[in-house]
Amino acid sequence: MHPDVVLETRRAREALQGSYALGEFVEQSANLALVLSGCHRGDAGLVRAGLADVLVEPRRSPLIRGFHAVKDAALEHDAMGASISGAGPSVFAWFENRFSAEAAAAAMCSGFEQAGFATEAFLSPINGPAAAVVA
Repeated sequence: MHPDVVLETRRAREALQGSYALGEFVEQSANLALVLSGCHRGDAGLVRAGLADVLVEPRRSPLIRGFHAVKDAALEHDAMGASISGAGPSVFAWFENRFSAEAAAAAMCSGFEQAGFATEAFLSPINGPAAAVVA
């Protein structure tokens, strides 16, 4: 989802300043490991368990009006996870199939539209083929 609003990268970076607890880094690293392992094994459950941003999203989401409504709409439509794309204000969601993504798109757009922004939805498969070990 991309709302028709600008979030300056400078402002998004400023939101990340300050200290973080070691436990937050440990949790984020564990989440990343779950996503990577899930992608490697083709295990959507592991991907679901790991698609949670505990470092960036809590600090940047207040800068994106409508973010929580958009994320909630994705999760209510069976997204494996959703979060801020790059510095924002775009939001991404991962789905197990195109049908689920299409069903969620209107509800996700509505989250930004209720916040006062025109929104465009982009649906795309994950680029492939996947990485492989070359011997």
